[in-house]
Amino acid sequence: MEKKIEVSVHIVVYNHEKYIEQCLESVVSQICEFEYEILIGDDASTDHSQRLINKIAQKYPSKNIRTFLRKTNVGPFQNHYQLFKETKGEFITICEGDDYWIDSQKLQKQYNALKQNPECIACHTWQKLATFDNDKNIFVEIDSPKEGNGYLKQPINDVSQIFRNKMRPKVRTIMFRNIFKDHSFPSWYTDVKFGDEALNFTLGKFGKFYFIDEEMAVYRQTTTGMSSIFNNIQGYIQGTKDWIYEYDVAANYYNGKYDKDALIGITFFMKRLFNQRWFGLKEGSKFLMWVIVFSKIRLKVRKELVKLIIANMFSKKTIA
Repeated sequence: MEKKIEVSVHIVVYNHEKYIEQCLESVVSQICEFEYEILIGDDASTDHSQRLINKIAQKYPSKNIRTFLRKTNVGPFQNHYQLFKETKGEFITICEGDDYWIDSQKLQKQYNALKQNPECIACHTWQKLATFDNDKNIFVEIDSPKEGNGYLKQPINDVSQIFRNKMRPKVRTIMFRNIFKDHSFPSWYTDVKFGDEALNFTLGKFGKFYFIDEEMAVYRQTTTGMSSIFNNIQGYIQGTKDWIYEYDVAANYYNGKYDKDALIGITFFMKRLFNQRWFGLKEGSKFLMWVIVFSKIRLKVRKELVKLIIANMFSKKTIA
C-alpha cells in the first residue's frame, strides 16, 4: 500500500548547475517520521542543471523524487504553479535551486509545530547567508543581519506584522498548509516582483505564522536574484516602487483591513530611499510625479505618500 505523503518539497530551478547538488542533497538528507516527496521544476535551464537533477534522482530512488524538466522557458510563476498542481502533501515547503537547508530536522520540526498549532497557516525559521569570498573563490556562510530584515522573535504573529515590515518569512524557511488544493492564487500574484511577500500575504488570509528561532536554511547571495535590483540608483528607485505597489495591492486584497499597517511598511521603504545620499530634490520630484500620475496604487495611499515625499524634499534633514 502506498504511504500517504505528508509534506511536498518544491524545488524550482533555472540555471543553477553550480548550486543544485548542494540544494538537493540538503533536502534528501532530511530525517522525518513521515513520508515526504520532492518535486523539482526546471524552467528549461541552458546549463547542465537538468543533467544534475537526473543524477540526484537516480542516486536516491526511494526518496519520492518527481521531476518536471521543461524544454521551453515559461517563467518563475508557471514553473512554481505546475508544482502546486502536482502536489500530494498536506503541507508544502519551498527551496529554490540556489539555496539550501542546514538542519536535517527542518521538516520534522516545522511539521510538528503546525500539527500542534492548528490556528497557524505557516511555520517559518530564521536563516543564514552564503556570500561569495573572492579571495577563497567560494561561498561562505555568515550570520544574517536581523535588525531591519524582518526578524521577529515572538513565536506567533498574524499578517499585520508582515504589512508593518516587522516580520518577513523567507520562502526557503517556510512550511505551510496546502490551501492551494481548494483556493486559487489572487489575481495580482503574477504582477508583483517579490515572491516571498506575495506568498506570505496570500497565506495570511488563512491563519497565523509560527516562528522557530533557529537558523535552518541558507540564502545564497548571487547577482541574479531580485535583491540585486538594489545594487544601483535606478534599480533602488524601481525596487522601492515595486515594494510600494505590492504592499498596496496586498492591503486591498484584505479589503482595507490592514491599510494602516501597510502604510507603516510603505513608509519604511520610503524612508530607506530618502536616506540614500544620492536621493535629492531631482529624484524626489521624479518620484512624486510617479506617485501622482503613473503609479497604480490607490488614491488614499497616494495622498499619504505625497505628504511624506514633500515633507522630505523641503526639510533640511532626512525624516527620522
